[in-house]
Formats: sequence, structure tokens, C-alpha cells
Amino acid sequence: AHLKQSATPKNVFWTSGHSWMAVAAMLILTVGLSIWFARNQTAPSAEITQKTENPQPVFLEDAALGDHQNCAVKYNLAEAPVEIDLASAEYANLRQAILLPLQNALDRYEFLESHTCKYDGHLFTHIVFRHQGKTLSVLLTDLQNYQSLKEEEIVRLAASGYQLAHFDAENQAFFVVSDLPQTENSATAEILMNSVRQHFTKPDKEKLAILAKF
Repeated sequence: AHLKQSATPKNVFWTSGHSWMAVAAMLILTVGLSIWFARNQTAPSAEITQKTENPQPVFLEDAALGDHQNCAVKYNLAEAPVEIDLASAEYANLRQAILLPLQNALDRYEFLESHTCKYDGHLFTHIVFRHQGKTLSVLLTDLQNYQSLKEEEIVRLAASGYQLAHFDAENQAFFVVSDLPQTENSATAEILMNSVRQHFTKPDKEKLAILAKF
């Protein structure tokens, strides 16, 4: 009888101990699942916000890259480009802001052609050079409703084997696209940004009228 009585409390203690351990395990599992669920719910929201917060510049850069590929590198446009004469008085600003600074650069830029062309619904002014044996495009287009970059900001991207540098001035987006090394492509953009700001950032209606035609 004594053994039976002493065994019963021991069995009760064993059962209670395991019940407590089971409850603790359930609590730990519940907390762990709650944390995992919360993290997996919030992460996609942050990613979507990051992608949709300012999607327009990426779209413009894609269009500029496509124009370079389908106009300067290999012609594949739905509409024929319209030639413009940078030597004429009508395009004096483009000549002074883009053509002359590159032609006067220490490293040679060979001017090939200039025109307006349309790609993916965007109308570009397109000036094509040859630099270090590579085709280099300088493109500009109206920002329209797209958000402008900060002053002095240059965005650099690499895609499909090409380098792209993008800066804005006076509601215009400027792009330098080539398959040169990033340092060379960016150096071209830096040369142009300084000269473009000298010629297009002043509130001069006559200067801006040239770009307004495009």
C-alpha cells in the first residue's frame, strides 16, 4: 500500500511536468510563428513602396537605352528620324552646350549625326558621336510629368552591356549612353552637365524655345 501511494504522487508530478513543458513549447512555437508571419507580411510592402515610389526616371532611362540601341547602334524605329542642323542659328544652344564641349575635349569625340527620333512614345533629340571606337549617344527629352532629379545629381546604370548616365536641367532629361567603360561614359556626362547648365538653366525664353519644339 505504501508503494502504491508513493507511486501515485510521482506519476502526478511527471504528468504535471510534461504538461508544463508542452505549454511552454506551444508558447514558443506561437511566438515564433507570429514573428515569422509579421516579417513575411511587412517585407513585400516595403519592396513595393521602394519600386513604386519613383518609377518614372527608370522608365525614361529604359526609353533612352532603347533609342540608343534601335537608332544609333542598329536602326529599328517605327518612324524615320528628322535631321537637325546643329550648325544653324536655330540650334545654337545645342551646339554650344553639347557639340562644342565634346569636340574641344582632350579625348577626341567624332560627331556623326544629329536628329530627332521617337522611341516608345518619347521624342528625343539625338546627337551621335564616335568615341574610342564606340558609338555614343547624347539624348535629351522633355521631362513632362516625370519627377526631376536633384541638382548636380547623375544617375549611373548598366544594362544589356551598355552604360547610361542621366541628369536633368530645366525640365529636360539628358542621357549619355554607350558601351564604353563606366568611367568614360560618366566622364562624358560630367562634361555635358556643366555646359548644359550654363546654357539651359537661365530663365531665358529664347534659349528654352529650341527645346520646346521637340
